[in-house]
Amino acid sequence: MDRKTRSVLLAVAALLAVAFAIWQVRSFFGPEIKNGHLPADFPNAFIAPADNGNLGAVKIFKGRTPPAILEQEGVRSWPADVCLNDRCPGAHDGQRFVFAFGWDPDAHPGPSTVCPQCAAAKLDPTRIQRWYTPEAEAILVKVRASLGIQ
Repeated sequence: MDRKTRSVLLAVAALLAVAFAIWQVRSFFGPEIKNGHLPADFPNAFIAPADNGNLGAVKIFKGRTPPAILEQEGVRSWPADVCLNDRCPGAHDGQRFVFAFGWDPDAHPGPSTVCPQCAAAKLDPTRIQRWYTPEAEAILVKVRASLGIQ
């Protein structure tokens, strides 16, 4: 390959790389869902450990990147997780147990990295996942569809 052809190919490759980078940045910061990115106002659910099990106490932080701990009005909240154990004693009236997930030894009561209700009842406390509001679930369906995930 001669020098001129090589220079042209490198210039074309650089141009394509720049175009791809611009496309990615636009899709990341835009309000629409493209390329599997969460929208900038994605509703993240948080709950204070003292409010474990109380869906009415869930706080919402809108943003693509939520903080590890949300502090509003002097109350510290952690990401809301849900127990998937069918025998969880915290579940009632057809609602699974939602609790503060995280670790902070200085918080009393503190968040947990396992389901606190199942741990106290000596059941499997590790069957947990992040809890999302119905609005967030609808957004996640669109994000998964944009990625080709069912």
